[in-house]
Amino acid sequence: MCVKMFAALALLPANLIEEGYQCIRQHARNNNLQLTPFFNYFNSFWLRIVGPETFSVHGIARRTNNNVENFHGRLKEKFQTSHPNLWTFLKHLNELSLKNHITIAQLSQGQKVSRPVKIKYIANSERIKIATAQLNLGTINVSDFLIQCSYTAETYIREELNWYTLVEPNLIVDNDDLTQSDGDDSVSVAEDIPHPVVNFAHPTQYDGDDSVSGTEDNNQVAVDSDGNEDDFILEEELDPDMVNMMEIDNRRREVELQNIPFVQVPINLPLPPNSNICVVCKDLERTHALIPCGHKALCGNCAELLHPKRCPLCKANFSSTLRIWS
Repeated sequence: MCVKMFAALALLPANLIEEGYQCIRQHARNNNLQLTPFFNYFNSFWLRIVGPETFSVHGIARRTNNNVENFHGRLKEKFQTSHPNLWTFLKHLNELSLKNHITIAQLSQGQKVSRPVKIKYIANSERIKIATAQLNLGTINVSDFLIQCSYTAETYIREELNWYTLVEPNLIVDNDDLTQSDGDDSVSVAEDIPHPVVNFAHPTQYDGDDSVSGTEDNNQVAVDSDGNEDDFILEEELDPDMVNMMEIDNRRREVELQNIPFVQVPINLPLPPNSNICVVCKDLERTHALIPCGHKALCGNCAELLHPKRCPLCKANFSSTLRIWS
């Protein structure tokens, strides 16, 4: 409980974090929990060096940096290297800017451009909002606030502890065995098998990036990132504990999908304004449907010129278009 209360400490206002820290220490004393080294670390680093004003997320709409991490990941996937040349960098930035302009235009028309938020995240935000309102009204104290909000981080902490106790020790043992076997193999190879000498006409240099460059032409190797990593994972090769955790997560997702509320709507919904205008150019009439997603979203010009070939509505790649006559 103390660890979960520490996770909820950043939800307090900056001026109440010190009081919340003392409440957690008192809770540990009452339950005979020996967490003195952890309390000393939190007090000396987070309270004295970092400061409550820095890590407090009270009243902030986005409490994590997940959006920034996602943006950086997409940039890295787009550039395919940590240090691209100037022209490649500007080209990718231009494409990214064009994509963001299309997304903003879609948002202005009330269209969905991202996946809906999971129900568990909505429930967590609602629980935090209610507890914050009760704290501001004085109906609960700081200790009660930490106990209520501690359950919002329960799933994350449980997953981290399961990884630390079940998965990580096995990885360490496997790495030790692999290192030992590699050392044995290297001795036998060095004694029995002669190593051939290979001469390259153009020696390559590796500078820590994802690209391979020669001394003369500096050719870059393109990496195909369209594949899904899950397609290359075989269940029989996974650790049994990992398989069990994946099955539990899949069952939880199925329950979430079954509990989505259903709202009855009229069969014939009125079309929104400008619903028959091309999503990209906002000028001509939509005349082409995309295959295989089936969305009728583009005019003839945009269907030919759009690059990459990706549906602006569902973000799925399309291979061809079909002219729709109305």
